[in-house]
Amino acid sequence: MSVSSGRLPSSIALVLGMHRSGSSAVTRVLSYLGYALPKTLIPGNLSNRRGHWESRPIARLNDDYLSAADLVWSDWVSGLLPRMRSAVMRDYEADIRAHVIDEFPGRQPAVLKDPRICRLMPRYRGALERSGPLHAVIPVRNPLEVISSLMQRNAMSEANAGLIWLRYHLDAVEGSEGLPRAFLAYEKLLDAPEETLAKVEATLDIAYPVPLHQALDDIRRHLDPALRSHRRSVEEVIEHNLTRGWISDTYSALRLLTEDPASKRPLETLARIRREVVAAEPMLSHIIGGYDRRCTSLERRVAALTAATELRAEQVRLLRSNLREGAVAAPSQTATPSPTQSPGAAGQAPERAPEPAPEPAPEQAKQA
Repeated sequence: MSVSSGRLPSSIALVLGMHRSGSSAVTRVLSYLGYALPKTLIPGNLSNRRGHWESRPIARLNDDYLSAADLVWSDWVSGLLPRMRSAVMRDYEADIRAHVIDEFPGRQPAVLKDPRICRLMPRYRGALERSGPLHAVIPVRNPLEVISSLMQRNAMSEANAGLIWLRYHLDAVEGSEGLPRAFLAYEKLLDAPEETLAKVEATLDIAYPVPLHQALDDIRRHLDPALRSHRRSVEEVIEHNLTRGWISDTYSALRLLTEDPASKRPLETLARIRREVVAAEPMLSHIIGGYDRRCTSLERRVAALTAATELRAEQVRLLRSNLREGAVAAPSQTATPSPTQSPGAAGQAPERAPEPAPEPAPEQAKQA
């Protein structure tokens, strides 16, 4: 457990976004609007060239707590989170507070983002809510786009990626209930940043530390719509075999909340779906676990067959190369014509001498 005597930021904007849902873009945009970023950033990489804009120590802290609950970031089940001991939860909340104080020195408003926080909101509220204004911004992106991105980046199954998308959003909505919050459509942020961010400001009933019109040029330069990969339509979500049902209903409710975050009907829908998902956890985890194990077994067999095929292809290539070298060397190994052969007979088989006539039999000789 860490102990810090410093002070928390004057206010904190929590970006509660699922992995690959645009949370990095939202966090960077809020930093242009005057919210402080953590001092120890996770650097950008091939999957997120423009940066993650999240704290490495805080991400590690969250991973440790998930591990204590027998979970990793890519799990969608509850694990031991509902049954963690009170002392462990108190220590974790103290660690959250200490890490936030250390990562955000000074009293400037701060933006805090780590997708894992979606699963850990009760502890974050316990650590931060009583010390100053706390509000949430929840990015919403088409689930099929997120699923495709996760499958490409993390080589996970489509079903597991879909359930992660579902659980992160359901937990983010439940965990932020009662806080000032705004739901933000990722595609609208890219296409119409000024209108989208003005609506977030009005919904949260705040004034950005840096006025929107002053930051807009930087924001537009950062938000490149070409970076949005795996584009899918709303209709595809409704019709897709995997997403039809819980996921499409959740996405529809979230889209309604981007227009009216206080609307009761979509919130009731999300609460119902979360209850159903939690109740179905034992059966679903058994089914998905068996499916993933079969997929892993098949992937290993494919890898072994691919390696064997590549080895055979290399052997064939070497044999063909040896045959070509032998064909080139063959003319130099032919015999030199002898002096008794005519020049035109070189390399040709010598003519066979005529065979002598057979001698007559004795009886035939007497008659002769």
